[in-house]
Amino acid sequence: MSEGARIVGQLTDYDAYLTLDLVDTHDCKSSQFLCVVSLEDNEEKKSLKKILVGKRVDPDSSENFSIEKPKDSSRQVNRRDAQSSSAGASLYLINPFQEKLDRMESRLEDALKNLENRLEDKIGDLKAAVIDRIDRGETDIENKLGETESKTDRLENRFEDKLGQLDIRVTEIMVLIKTAVTSANDNAYNFLASKIDRLENKLKDTLSQLESYVSGISKKEENIKDTGDRLFEQLATVISTVQSLEKNFTCSGHQIHQTDVGADQSALTVSAENTKLSQLVTSVASLTDLTQNLLTRVQTFSNSYAGGTLVPVDEFSDPLGSGKKEWRLVFRGTAYNNVKLYQAYMHGTGIPLEVEQGCKQFNKSLPCVNHYRNRDAIDNWVKIDEVLFAIYKDDEIVKRVVFNGRGSTYTSWFHAGRVILSSWDDLTTQPHNFFSIIGETHPTAKRRFFMSLDYDRGCDGYRGWFFAFDILDSGCAAEKTVVIPTFLYAVGNTFAVWTSANKALADAIGIFVKYE
Repeated sequence: MSEGARIVGQLTDYDAYLTLDLVDTHDCKSSQFLCVVSLEDNEEKKSLKKILVGKRVDPDSSENFSIEKPKDSSRQVNRRDAQSSSAGASLYLINPFQEKLDRMESRLEDALKNLENRLEDKIGDLKAAVIDRIDRGETDIENKLGETESKTDRLENRFEDKLGQLDIRVTEIMVLIKTAVTSANDNAYNFLASKIDRLENKLKDTLSQLESYVSGISKKEENIKDTGDRLFEQLATVISTVQSLEKNFTCSGHQIHQTDVGADQSALTVSAENTKLSQLVTSVASLTDLTQNLLTRVQTFSNSYAGGTLVPVDEFSDPLGSGKKEWRLVFRGTAYNNVKLYQAYMHGTGIPLEVEQGCKQFNKSLPCVNHYRNRDAIDNWVKIDEVLFAIYKDDEIVKRVVFNGRGSTYTSWFHAGRVILSSWDDLTTQPHNFFSIIGETHPTAKRRFFMSLDYDRGCDGYRGWFFAFDILDSGCAAEKTVVIPTFLYAVGNTFAVWTSANKALADAIGIFVKYE
């Protein structure tokens, strides 16, 4: 207000009042006043309080405005008048709060709607990802089946060709035998013997090819050695039979020469030769049946081997040699198969629906080129007592770490604070800059199941105990590779500098669980 003379008042913790002295009351257009108070607490935080005091006056009304004159001859608005108008001021303050509450409610409803929309979009994306993964799995299965059928067809065609050639040779021999019986001369015998030699050489060549084939399979997997030996024994039987036939032909030749001794004995000799040659034909037919049976067994064995299902393997084993099969295999990581380890462990990515039986154990007597993920054990990760992380080289555990599995998940068990015992003496006493399954996630360095000491000296001296390198041609120089994954481990009883000689590459890793 203009010409305000004086404002005095009192402020306590529970009450406050102001007194306004005016010089000219006619300058007041209303009896309502805006009170603004600035507050500051002990922590020097400031706040502003506003309140309207009094009752608004209609300027068009004929009501005269007056303020009682105080004792000191000044116009005064006392505290009682301010309190009488506090109800109107409260209503005036409630309205802004109500508007704010309405706006907050509106914003909350909008946020809930946005959240629902985002959840629907996320569910749709997950459905699409699952469908895509199923499609890729079906495509992989079809491709593998197609490759297997193609290999089987090629092998079958090769054996059929060899069998056809053998049938042709046997037919030629039978024709020559009949000619020899008819002519009964030396030239026929020599020609027949030559054909027998050619047959023997042909069978030896076939034996050599089969031997090479079986030897090639033996180099890949040692488990077929016994079967190969049986094949060799049967082929040796074939050679023995051919040699016996040759002897029979030799005897027949000598007997044919004796036909010149006397005309009286020629008819009997020819008759005897006919009988022996008939037996020879029967023997050759038996040889054909034996060869066909041998080829059938080879084909059956090849089909069984291609499927990788020679013998079943028990899930539970005794990797630590305690005498009890109490450890269940949860995951096997196989080196150098070009399938990323982390995605295979977490989601089964890149693992066929059916893997070789050899991938469910750590014995090279059975083949394995894939990772193995025991989906039932991982999906039902409950009542776990201990978890074994084993590193394998040449079918033997070279390093192991046992973790406390109680109350863990299939990812949280791999933690430094859960280590119970270890092949490395300093694994629990040294610090760690990484100790987790996900490990290092830099775009150019994917180090999984990473047990690392530090990076203080960079690529020239970074140190640790184990990691699986999961990316091609990247990372430090010591990790460069053209095939993944690779498993590096410290060969001593303590950590290794990865650029030193105190490291090695493992063939596989295994994760086992023991239940309560």
